Amino acid sequence: LFFGVADKPMPMAVMGTHLTSYKPGKAKLPVVDLSNYSVRDERLRQKRRQERENDVPEIQVRDIRDVGEMRGSYMVPDMIMADAPMAVPEPPMPSDAGSGTGDGGGSGPGRGKAALPPELKALMQATTNRFIGTAKLQYTITSGDRTSTWTVRYASDSTRMVIIGQEDKPLPSEHQRAYTIDRKAGTETIYTLLADSSVVQRTGQLERRYASLFPVAYADSLLTGSRKLLGRSTEHRSYEIPTTRRESWVDTKTPSLFHDVLGARKSWGGVEVLLRGPMITSTGEGMPMEVQYEYHGGEQMTMRVLELNPGPVDPKVFEIGKDSWRR
Repeated sequence: LFFGVADKPMPMAVMGTHLTSYKPGKAKLPVVDLSNYSVRDERLRQKRRQERENDVPEIQVRDIRDVGEMRGSYMVPDMIMADAPMAVPEPPMPSDAGSGTGDGGGSGPGRGKAALPPELKALMQATTNRFIGTAKLQYTITSGDRTSTWTVRYASDSTRMVIIGQEDKPLPSEHQRAYTIDRKAGTETIYTLLADSSVVQRTGQLERRYASLFPVAYADSLLTGSRKLLGRSTEHRSYEIPTTRRESWVDTKTPSLFHDVLGARKSWGGVEVLLRGPMITSTGEGMPMEVQYEYHGGEQMTMRVLELNPGPVDPKVFEIGKDSWRR
């Protein structure tokens, strides 16, 4: 490979190739055997291609609705048009591809996504949270010989949510992060705790319509039996297919905080790292208090609600700093 630029500074790097040494001066041209090669000028090929395109005869279109112009063997009765063709108006283009009711119907990018269960249509249209209060959740996931455990602290008012993940591992770690979701502002902010305990954040816009490429919830079957968890009566539910089994105990009198997060975000996305939404969320009403999830030959997960306190929350919980992980 030879570099050469007359009367210009020496290029030290070109297209990822870097010079390690060079000597100024003159050098003999390299001897190259071109007997087995052909040299083509792409400009000539492009010129010939343009000339061929210019030689294409212009296509003329005749209006054959006048029967008098059709003579001889070209007269085909089925081609005779008594009336002018009817104009079919095209549907108007949406002024905002992201507009809509939020349920994923209609035109726009919502098409082609995972089917939205009918039970969740109202959830995607909601503009406020149904669960207001605080909660503390504990997750344990086992995959092979690896086990991870972390907790999630959650708080919400009518339009805001905060989700803080904590685990007993050196920083930075996968679950040492936080999210604040603001329905009114239409934003989500992600906070990451770095090795030096500093916090970096980035804010993005929330989706305005259902946008998930993958299923967000699955319908449960009601089983017999009930349990008391945190003083609450729960009903027994199950979801099972050949590869997956989920067993849940659900407080049907308390709205699901998982539904609120899903309704605000319109998909699970990054927050799934903390909440494991698709593994837990049902299309039915109620707050999951305990969930056992198993993917045959793969992950096994347990989620337990350690605290659940409906009611007003301190506005300071929505202010995230490094001390948020010490509360």
